[in-house]
Amino acid sequence: MNEVEALELLSLHAFKSRCPNEGYLELSREVVGYCGGLPLALKVLGSSLYNRSTTKWRNALDKWKRLPPKEIHEKLFFFFFFFGIKIHEKLKLSYDELPANYLRNAFLDISCFFIGMDMNYVILFRRGISPKIKLSVLLDESLLTVGKDNKLMMHDLV
Repeated sequence: MNEVEALELLSLHAFKSRCPNEGYLELSREVVGYCGGLPLALKVLGSSLYNRSTTKWRNALDKWKRLPPKEIHEKLFFFFFFFGIKIHEKLKLSYDELPANYLRNAFLDISCFFIGMDMNYVILFRRGISPKIKLSVLLDESLLTVGKDNKLMMHDLV
């Protein structure tokens, strides 16, 4: 994506609007630059930054920048091995930053056993802390999506 499109996509997930909130423009541009215009990374990182202070944004950016540098070019997209390593690192951060262990466990259960199943079935099947709350957090973080016919989905790279 070009910078304008990438900034808009990030903003939709980080601010729930088409443009960054006041005081976040430069930080948003840094995140866009870091993601290299990759839509999935923008969605996941934007969701993980939702409702966070500028200090938390700065801390997250500093943490992400410490990842081993690997250039991503759109031409390499088809060579999933190279592409997947960088995206995997970014997506793992979103998983690692889930606020509680029960959410990480719920994500692993759902990703291994329930992808493609009706979301209502998953809500009925899961026990313990409200499955609706767990699913809403995982959806907000863009780790899961709801596809056609209310089926739980996740991006292939996740």
